[in-house]
Amino acid sequence: MAGFLTGVAVKMLSPHHWIAWDHSTRGVLTSQVAFVLALGALGGPLLNNMILLAWRVDSTTGLLGGEHPVRDEITKSFADDQALGMLTVACFPYILNSDPAVETRHELPCPEGLRLQSLLQSGATIPLPDRGLQLSDDDLHTPAEQGSREDAGRLIRPISAFRLAPSWKSWLKGHVAALIDDIETGDWTAYYSMLRGRGTEVDPPLRKLRFQTSWVEHEPRKLLLEAKGHDEILGAFQLQGWATSETGQVELSMSVPGIPSDASAQAWMQDGVMTPMGIVGRWVTMTTTEDPGYMWIYRKEWAPIPACDAPKE
Repeated sequence: MAGFLTGVAVKMLSPHHWIAWDHSTRGVLTSQVAFVLALGALGGPLLNNMILLAWRVDSTTGLLGGEHPVRDEITKSFADDQALGMLTVACFPYILNSDPAVETRHELPCPEGLRLQSLLQSGATIPLPDRGLQLSDDDLHTPAEQGSREDAGRLIRPISAFRLAPSWKSWLKGHVAALIDDIETGDWTAYYSMLRGRGTEVDPPLRKLRFQTSWVEHEPRKLLLEAKGHDEILGAFQLQGWATSETGQVELSMSVPGIPSDASAQAWMQDGVMTPMGIVGRWVTMTTTEDPGYMWIYRKEWAPIPACDAPKE
């Protein structure tokens, strides 16, 4: 399913198809496609069409610069933000694949480790559409080229059925809110990438991040975030920012003690969002000489082997 969905996701992010969709159903469907695609990318070998999908995501997030009609529309809803965030997560195994050391470390999350059902008080399962539901051609809201519509119908129909399961959005919002409210629990790991650094070695991840939080006065769903960690290149560093459990939005800045605030070691996250797979967003340095990229922050316990116990290089 995930292998098929790369092609669907590429179509989703094309300006013509995105703008043509009904706003009331677009975010729900795209976030579900992105969710399944991200789990598939984390759970197995590299998927097909990842080069094209990564380029679409780069264009949509603004990593390539310039104007983009999809990016202008992407922040219209919580579900839209989640869709783009999870599509970025889906691209990370491809982005990091250029460095064999990443696989050697065994510290990327695996689907089984995400504990997608354990955070919610109700213990509710991830909502799925009714398998017995019959949809007509009029119910298919996924834009597709005429030649591929009939062939893709068998797989698109069950995907489209998600829009008829309103519990999906409530589960997603509840899970994201629970992750933010529980962000102080455990260590977090962060990988970052630079756009023009693809195809080369990847910097070691930021490890042993421990978040501390405090409430923002008069904004009960907004948390101030602070975390300290260690980078093998920069040494000690600090993250500061905020997150809101209402929208899942996250903003972070990174500083290194003893380095001037206008140096390239200082950076910040733009358009960050908490997803079921962790925090993801664009990562931009303070100087224009450094390439932009992405940062993905996830719980260490989601990896099959904790980073500290991974095989040494």
